[in-house]
Amino acid sequence: MISSKAIGGESFNASLLLFLSSVFLGILAETFIIFSIPLIVLELTGSASYAGLAFMVEWIPAILMYPIAGIIVDKLGAKMSLALSALLRCIVIVAVTICLFEFEEYTLHIVLVCSFLLSFMLPFSRMGAEKLVSALKELKNVSVLHSYVQSSELLAWTLGPALAAYASTLLKLEEILGLAGLLFFVGLISISLYKDMEITIDKEDKEDKEDKGVGLFFGVSYVWSNKALFALAINNCIANFMFAVVLSSHAAIVTEVFKLDDGYYGLLNFIGGVFGFLNLALVPYLIREMKMLSFSITGLGMIGIGFLILSIAEGYMLYVVGFSMSIIGITLYNIFNRTLRTTIIEQEVVGQVMGFFYLLNIIMLPIGGGAVYLFADTFGNQPIIMVVTLILTPVCIFLSLKANQGFWNSEAVKQ
Repeated sequence: MISSKAIGGESFNASLLLFLSSVFLGILAETFIIFSIPLIVLELTGSASYAGLAFMVEWIPAILMYPIAGIIVDKLGAKMSLALSALLRCIVIVAVTICLFEFEEYTLHIVLVCSFLLSFMLPFSRMGAEKLVSALKELKNVSVLHSYVQSSELLAWTLGPALAAYASTLLKLEEILGLAGLLFFVGLISISLYKDMEITIDKEDKEDKEDKGVGLFFGVSYVWSNKALFALAINNCIANFMFAVVLSSHAAIVTEVFKLDDGYYGLLNFIGGVFGFLNLALVPYLIREMKMLSFSITGLGMIGIGFLILSIAEGYMLYVVGFSMSIIGITLYNIFNRTLRTTIIEQEVVGQVMGFFYLLNIIMLPIGGGAVYLFADTFGNQPIIMVVTLILTPVCIFLSLKANQGFWNSEAVKQ
């Protein structure tokens, strides 16, 4: 059994605030860079193809690094991983800024290299946050804790693209990088000041963990051997595929079907994020009234209804309603999703297992985009959304039931 030294309420709240600040600032800086660099490349080259290349370069290193990052995070610990990720990205931004002044004629190449290097460190911040939540579950209601973390992430994902759009039109490239570096640096200070909880592991448990194999494929075997985690992993893949189809369709539907300019596309994402964030503020109260499985069924139901509204909407306002409903749905589902996996996965191996989880999730993004690329010109974006929603939403609900059943039948719960 894992035992924790109790932390007083005030110090714990201060530490929790520092952790959440680090998560928020790190993701805000990440999304700011992720959305800024393709815009910068487009401005430098005037080529949509180069902008697409920049977006691809931003994600490929992250996809490759997730399993490796999981192993490293389990060795270094959560706090060290979060701090190291922020520090190295600050160093990259400083080095890139110096190169821009010294080698101005290679600006495009320098920007792409910057994007590539920053992407390598992204998985460490994600895995570090997951591992820290896994440790804190000994001291706090894990569902409430996940709602706090998800609120920080969602708020950052809402503000990041808006900040990128604003900065790309008003700031110079060096100033944009400087702002991102400042966000990473403040996040580094936050996690450095975080008071790490003390965890002691019984000798018997420690020996059990040492007997487990460690490697790139450990996460795969771990998920495969646990029925609840396996069902949850497949469910997450399907849900992410559905969202990838929708997100890949937004721009075309807003600009071509509704005949609106790009600003409305950005507004759509902002409004959806705001609704999701407000919904998460209610989660601590909802947890008292709802069973954990209810979060999953309600959330998936709202996702399905929201996507169906997107598929039949003939105007922008109804489309916004549908997307906002789906965002509220995913925030509710993620309470079930994150609580279940955090409860099941041992804290000592959470990095390796979640590295595989995140890898599966991210791979679904290009696959969903590829489906839209292949079929949108023939059938249209909205019919694709409708077909995918009608087929896959019932599958997701079924898998949630299986994951919940597998969890309650597991040996960990019986003991």
